[in-house]
Amino acid sequence: MDADFINSNFVNIEDLSSLSDKLNELENLSSQITQIAQEKYESAVDKIVSVVEMISESDLSEAIANVEALILEFGDIPMFVVLKENLESKKTVSDDVEKLTTGQIIQEKLKSELSHTELGIVARDIHEFKDICTNETVINSLFQQLEGEVYIRQQQLEPKLRQILQECHWLSKDEQSKVPDETLTQVANLVQELILIQNINDAPQYPDSWWAVDILLEPIVLRFNYHFNSSHKDTNKLSKPEWALNYIETFLTGHLPLLNLIVDDSFKQVSRIGTYEIITSLLKPVREKILRMINIINSNITKFQSDPGMLEKNGLLLSHLIFELSSFDQRLRNTYKYNPYIDKLDAPASESWTGITSDVLLSDGSNVAVENWLNLENELASKRFDTEIVNAKDAFMIDFDYQGNLEEEDNSNVHMYILKPTYSAYALVKLVNNLNSHFQTLNIVKYQLKYVSKIQMNLVEKYYETLNKNYKSFLDKFNLKSMLSYIPGGMKDPVEEQARSESLIRGLEKLTEIFCSAKFVVNALEQWEDELIFIQLWETYKGLTNDIEKDHTSVFSSSISQYDGLVTNLLNDYDEFFRTETKELLKNYVNKSQWVMDSNEDTNIASSLLSPLINNLPQYLDILRRSISSLDYFYITDRVVTILSTIIYEYVLTNNRFNRAGIDQLLEDFAYIIKQLHIHLFLNTEEYAEYSNDSNDKYIKLVQAIDLMDSLEPNQAKVFKSSSESLAQLRLNYAHELSGLTNHDLTDLLSRIV
Repeated sequence: MDADFINSNFVNIEDLSSLSDKLNELENLSSQITQIAQEKYESAVDKIVSVVEMISESDLSEAIANVEALILEFGDIPMFVVLKENLESKKTVSDDVEKLTTGQIIQEKLKSELSHTELGIVARDIHEFKDICTNETVINSLFQQLEGEVYIRQQQLEPKLRQILQECHWLSKDEQSKVPDETLTQVANLVQELILIQNINDAPQYPDSWWAVDILLEPIVLRFNYHFNSSHKDTNKLSKPEWALNYIETFLTGHLPLLNLIVDDSFKQVSRIGTYEIITSLLKPVREKILRMINIINSNITKFQSDPGMLEKNGLLLSHLIFELSSFDQRLRNTYKYNPYIDKLDAPASESWTGITSDVLLSDGSNVAVENWLNLENELASKRFDTEIVNAKDAFMIDFDYQGNLEEEDNSNVHMYILKPTYSAYALVKLVNNLNSHFQTLNIVKYQLKYVSKIQMNLVEKYYETLNKNYKSFLDKFNLKSMLSYIPGGMKDPVEEQARSESLIRGLEKLTEIFCSAKFVVNALEQWEDELIFIQLWETYKGLTNDIEKDHTSVFSSSISQYDGLVTNLLNDYDEFFRTETKELLKNYVNKSQWVMDSNEDTNIASSLLSPLINNLPQYLDILRRSISSLDYFYITDRVVTILSTIIYEYVLTNNRFNRAGIDQLLEDFAYIIKQLHIHLFLNTEEYAEYSNDSNDKYIKLVQAIDLMDSLEPNQAKVFKSSSESLAQLRLNYAHELSGLTNHDLTDLLSRIV
């Protein structure tokens, strides 16, 4: 008896009195356990017997599943494991027998007399059978029989079709319109049969074509080969691929309606488009012709590597061929919406057609033709860049006749306010634009990216380097001399004032030529980066590499950053030029003017010391106004107004004392400056003027300062400058509340009124 049972049921002596009851309880429990075990055993035996009895009555898959259930419930009993293996082997044999039987049935069908439709059904059965049968020998045998049956029917139908076409002088220039309707019906029926039997096994996919269409087009292909592949024919010229392409297009224009009448209904039955299949067939002789031409040209390019003249000649032939071929591709797309990858009428194309251009250029997998073409395009573009763009005599002269996109007959003055490019900048942008159409002829993104980077971006980079070189030369030639002439004790320019002025004007013109060049190119770059083709190229490029700088958002980002940096430097140079030169022009006015004047002095005439400013500043600004855009000109004039206002405020107002006569003279001088310069500087403009510097902070500060000094007597000035409360009260006397002036400014100005 278990010790735990004794310890839990017999704690003390008195518990022994119930020993007999406890023994009876244990005997009853033992009987119950024996009964339950017997019942479970009998149930398991019954279940096993039932499952085994069912095996012979159910299908093998279900029998295997039942045995697997027994193994799951009772464990890997050897009898069950062996039974499962035997059932699985039996099922494998049964399945093989069933498949072979199916194959035999299909084979018997192939031997019987079948219509084209019935043969198509059998072909479908073979393809379905292929998915379930692993016996390649059986599958290959069935397909060979199917192909043999299709071939027999093809050989029976093709001679019939050719004979009828020959008898009716099919596609003959003299006889095409005289084909009887009965004959056309016979032709259409035979074409339909050929299309149906070819569709039975594997319908042709581009660039392959349909037998029936090839036969219909045999006369035109024969004439095509005679004209464009015969060595003795003048039409077979390496320099004239367009003749062959035009021949095909002319044929389509004249004969497509008749051909569609024959084939359209038949192709609808197989979910194809008749026009597309006709074009696909016509492209076969074209492709062969162009491939021969490209092989000849590539061979010549290799042969004449040491002969620049012949190398360029063959390169030009290749470039011309690609241009004509890509134009042909585009005309097929535009005229016929041609895309041979549409093989289901109710579904979109599986891919885009990249053109016969891509077919022939990439046909051998070595891409020799593409590389030769890229090298030639780069060489020609570089040569044009060197000779016609940066080294032309007028390369960096500004084209003041440039009118942007305006028509010549446009009589508006809009063209007066747009950026005028230099001849070289305009030529560069025009060249790159032309090259855009060149690289789009090759509808393969990999090579489009290569074209843009190797050729176009290279030109943009070379032009930037040229501009940067010119800019550094400008700094050496003009800027150093200007700086020294303003430094006390520096070198004195020996030329007369007029010569000095002319030198400065030439320097400003040179600066503006560089600015117009850089600005025009960066404007073009920003426009190109928004064009769809370059957006697509950028998206593709991002998918090819992870090495992209964070601030780069297009293929032109790096170049735009370079040109923007140059433009920023040039704007800073304008700023420095006008700051230094305005100081120089006002130097005598600042140094020699007296502001505590006798009351009897004439203050109704502006100071003659302003003449250098009034005479020279407009000349400088005119150079900019006729060259750069209104927006850029406005930006620069805003800086000039700031410089001019600051000089007058700091060197005149806050550096002198003024009596009434002096203030009157100041008013006269300031009014004279504004009168003479307001048009150039966008001052005193109308309320809704497009550009205005009236709100320039430094200008407002100067105007309010002069207004303050004009409105107060010396005794009033003393009162108002006594405390901040007085200054606050002073502000209330003006509509503008002297908002441009700080309290410190006010105190300083008030102290200068005497």
